[in-house]
Amino acid sequence: REQELEGAYTTTEKWAEPLRNALYSVRNTIESIVETCKADEYTVFLTGKGNFRDKVATLAGYKANRKDLRRPIHYDDIREYLTEHHNAVVTTGVEADDALADAQGKDTVICSIDKDLLQIPGRHFNWVKSAKVMTPIDLGYIFKWRQVLTGDTTDNIPGIKGLGPKKAEKLIRRGMDEEECRKVCIREWRKAIRTGKVQIVESTKGLDAEQVVEEIHRLIKVGGPYPNDDKDRAHQEDAA
Repeated sequence: REQELEGAYTTTEKWAEPLRNALYSVRNTIESIVETCKADEYTVFLTGKGNFRDKVATLAGYKANRKDLRRPIHYDDIREYLTEHHNAVVTTGVEADDALADAQGKDTVICSIDKDLLQIPGRHFNWVKSAKVMTPIDLGYIFKWRQVLTGDTTDNIPGIKGLGPKKAEKLIRRGMDEEECRKVCIREWRKAIRTGKVQIVESTKGLDAEQVVEEIHRLIKVGGPYPNDDKDRAHQEDAA
């Protein structure tokens, strides 16, 4: 174990935490998660090259609001450490979240701090909040369709202006099937387009509610099936 971190002292900023400390933190976090979840084995997923959502997003660039954000100092070193010492799986064409969703089963736990993954039925663990959550089968897609209404400003996904989580809960209720959820979303988006109450998108002229709902749903939905599903699969590749 000590050999994993030997020689890891380099940093690109004088004020930054030493790389060795950062790698210790990563290793300890993984060990803590595994212990808390009482896991026999684990898989780490990392987002790799390409993302089908980049082609899906026509209303606004997917995650375009992050293009000027600076990555953490030790970003590349930590990715290399995870692939070399924790056999991290690097995805191609999809995100790590998608790979987590596809890997979820009756005997697994999704460990993530991303709320989007709560749309996937099964057990979840947020290590920052020390929160264990179970998403029932009939609630996962409800969470997803509520996000189709609210959008996701973190990922630059448009939503209906003035329609927050509480109102979304009233419109998309537990017990509704997916088709009922979709119809509600189309109805509400049609109103928003007509009145111009749309977040992020500069102009609502010419927008079709059904097409908008279809696009946002595909951006929000985590896991397969994917467009060109024979090509866009999560799989291991050599770390760049």
